[in-house]
Amino acid sequence: MFMHYSENSFRLFPTATCAVDFFFILSGFVLAHSYGARSDLTVGSFMLKRVIRLYPLLFLGTLIGLPWLFWMAAPYPQGVMKTAIAGLTNAVYLPYFGWRPPELGNLGSPEAYPINGPEWSLFFELAVNIIFLYLVRLSMKVNFWLAFGSLVFMLVLSLVMARAFGKSGVALPGGWDLMSFPVGFPRVIFGFSLGIAIYRMLDLESFRRIEPVFLQSAAGALVVSAVFVTMFTFAPGKGHAALLYLIQIAIFCPLFVVIGAKTAPCNAGLTRIIRLLGFLSYPIYCIHIPVKNETSLLFNYFALPTEVEPFAATFLTFVIAALAGKYLDIPVRRWLTATIRWRTVEFR
Repeated sequence: MFMHYSENSFRLFPTATCAVDFFFILSGFVLAHSYGARSDLTVGSFMLKRVIRLYPLLFLGTLIGLPWLFWMAAPYPQGVMKTAIAGLTNAVYLPYFGWRPPELGNLGSPEAYPINGPEWSLFFELAVNIIFLYLVRLSMKVNFWLAFGSLVFMLVLSLVMARAFGKSGVALPGGWDLMSFPVGFPRVIFGFSLGIAIYRMLDLESFRRIEPVFLQSAAGALVVSAVFVTMFTFAPGKGHAALLYLIQIAIFCPLFVVIGAKTAPCNAGLTRIIRLLGFLSYPIYCIHIPVKNETSLLFNYFALPTEVEPFAATFLTFVIAALAGKYLDIPVRRWLTATIRWRTVEFR
């Protein structure tokens, strides 16, 4: 969020795109912990559980972002109709590569989700969930090798896609636009396989006995947090961005998942803070770009000082995320879970 909100000003965390890979690795780890031992789930029932978990806030993000895109497209004859098509397409998780206002500046390789850009990662999150129950039954060693193979394939595919679009270098990090969209598949498989493998590794007796006392102290928590944030602050020189990205996702991201799994909060206050941030993280991710766009629209329309815009957008994002998480996401998911008989659904 801070990376996107500071794009036009002081540019915080320029390499924070690897946070998506951290999210994929963490998802594989958490889902392996939650469902790895479940033998009663079918692919269909598991997918329903994941849609119920992910969809309400994603749909909210689409609703928030639609007025901004309608406003941008209104001056063009086909604008309203094309925006409606984009909205319907994105609202059901599918990418839209059709027409969008030229002001968006990505006609050469359009974003997959013009209304809510980060939705591309949730598309791939849901896509890999289709094979998750098969991945989680593989051994630690097989998942490590699958992650390595996916990483190599992602690099090769990114080279191929960049050349196909007449670009030099590689289409990394990929998945968010037309040029790099196919790269998203090995990218998410890499993350999920690595997350599952890390979970299996930490479940070994030799790793269970390791108790990092320093990490469970307040000083340890501060050091780890500082190093984690620092990972996103490097601004690589020209030609080194892809190399730094690969180092981040292959070394630092999995390392921080391991550290987090072996670390316990040192006091009740820190526990409450961690729970609050965990509660807010997904709502913020789903709405931060639509809120940013709507805030920018209002600031431009009323000629408000642009220096204040990132702070206003940040404040609104936190408030809306908190309200949406408590009063929309939780009640809707409870209602859907009670209404849909997901246990009876099978997908073969």
